[in-house]
Amino acid sequence: MADRGISGDKRKYAFVAKRFVDMGYAVAIPDYRLVPAVHYPAFITDGAMAVAFAHTYAASHPENISRTQLILAGHSAGAYNAVQLVANRTFLRDVGMKRADIAGIIGLSGPYDFYPYDVSATQIAFGTTGADDSQPVNQDLHDMPPMLLITGEDDHTVFPRNSIRLAALAPDAKLVTIPGTGHVGTVVGLGTFLTGDTRITAPIGQFLARVAPVSAPSTMTTSAEVTH
Repeated sequence: MADRGISGDKRKYAFVAKRFVDMGYAVAIPDYRLVPAVHYPAFITDGAMAVAFAHTYAASHPENISRTQLILAGHSAGAYNAVQLVANRTFLRDVGMKRADIAGIIGLSGPYDFYPYDVSATQIAFGTTGADDSQPVNQDLHDMPPMLLITGEDDHTVFPRNSIRLAALAPDAKLVTIPGTGHVGTVVGLGTFLTGDTRITAPIGQFLARVAPVSAPSTMTTSAEVTH
């Protein structure tokens, strides 16, 4: 697993916001507290609070944003946060939400099956937390919202098996593996001009068209991103 959740700044991901805005979606990219200042589950709790804020904001602005089409998206640790805050029911329940409030999840190069904790960052972040609590693959996934899981075949930071395993367990998950692409490539591919990669943007566009078509008022896409 990657050294997760130890750095990052939402301002570095304006290009991600632009990609989704250009597709017709309203976007929020929240920051969350980082390791080692906090430990699990603080960063997931932060994400759940951001999602709840987006949900409430959409309710008060129905003419602009649809609260029924809330999409979560993230890369690497951000993908873990996006999936885990829905997979482990505690987090949404604690902010007055439920799985049915999430229209879909997009995970890019995410770690979902990384127990035992084998690098110092995960050891610090999760400590003695058991796999039944921390691992998305160990949750009850039977009514998870639709998921799109994209991974690079050459990812040696978060191995593709994480996405492969989660896709096999979730009831409505599409797995996309990108040849010749490493860990950072899946998020860089969301850029425009020289960095855009249709192998990544095309399945994302198809997924969004299925779970949150833009014919409705603009969907709120909440993206949790980190650097490495």
